[in-house]
This record gives sequence, structure tokens and C-alpha cells, in this order.
Amino acid sequence: MPLSDPDRHPQDDLLIAAALCWFSKDFKDVEPELTSRAWKISQELCELHGLELGEAILQRESC
Repeated sequence: MPLSDPDRHPQDDLLIAAALCWFSKDFKDVEPELTSRAWKISQELCELHGLELGEAILQRESC
């Protein structure tokens, strides 16, 4: 599944990455396999933009 979408704004990728990160943290004990996948996707989205997850969240908050 390609993560990059030329029609999606880069800030949307950061929003998605942050949401997946928070989801993976909040539900890790309920759905470990799903939250593990969510965490990996959030990391991959950040890597597409050359950012660490913390940097992505900070950039999202500064918008």
C-alpha cells in the first residue's frame, strides 16, 4: 500500500501520523497488533517527509 498520495497535502500526512501515534499509545493494551501497525505507518509517513515523529507533531502544532 503506497503511503504517498500526490493529491494529499504534506500537512495532512503529519496530521495522520500524529493521530496514528496517539491511537497506538492510547489503545496499545486493547489492540496490540493494530496499534503496532498504526505506529509503523506513522513512522513511515514521517520518513516520507524527512522528519522524526516528534518533529512532525511540533510542525503540525505550529500551523
